[in-house]
Amino acid sequence: MKPLYIVLFLLPLMGISQEYVKPNSFIIKTNLTSPIDAFSFPTINISAEKRVAHNVSIAGEFGYQFYGVRKVDTAFITPNGYKANIECRFYHLFTNDVRKINTLTGGYLGINFFYRSNENNLELSYYPNSNGGNTKKDCLWASRNIYGSNVVLGYQGRITPGIVIDSYVGLGIMNRTSVNHNREYNSATDSLYITVDYVMSPVEKANLTENNGWKVSLTFGMRIGIKIK
Repeated sequence: MKPLYIVLFLLPLMGISQEYVKPNSFIIKTNLTSPIDAFSFPTINISAEKRVAHNVSIAGEFGYQFYGVRKVDTAFITPNGYKANIECRFYHLFTNDVRKINTLTGGYLGINFFYRSNENNLELSYYPNSNGGNTKKDCLWASRNIYGSNVVLGYQGRITPGIVIDSYVGLGIMNRTSVNHNREYNSATDSLYITVDYVMSPVEKANLTENNGWKVSLTFGMRIGIKIK
């Protein structure tokens, strides 16, 4: 999975031309990496970017979850969720070339604010601390709400005069609130059962209420878009 993300991120930097874009540029995009997002939950995303001043644009994005990625023995709910964010971008910060400043191509610095909401099923194995040999399986479901902000570095290049590729990576902070339902595991009296065949991933652990609070936020991916005008 990691090599795939690396290739997707480097693609726009390989021979994509920097053609002139009209000052009133408006671009509609879809996110190519969000449907395989294994770090939070998969969504189908649509976004729009509008140039609002010389080298400044505003972009909004919304994504909805149509399917889940985790298989469990007991499903209490149908996995569902959505993501939304708004981002302000600054292109060509270190140039006075008017031809470049009036485009939505090239490197950019951005800041975004995001919100995510998700419900999904979980399974975990644990054992009571008082009886280490008695392993139990807990089937539960979790609801999560996350909000935060990232500083984003990206590069938007053009494949053709009307099609753009947008790659980005960002780092920031987020606040996560998870609520567990139908849960039997108690972190105060039980321990998670970990073997060579089973290790609870950080993404799964993020659904547990013990991991609520402020965390580091990491984002990266790639979008493809069409210039409307």
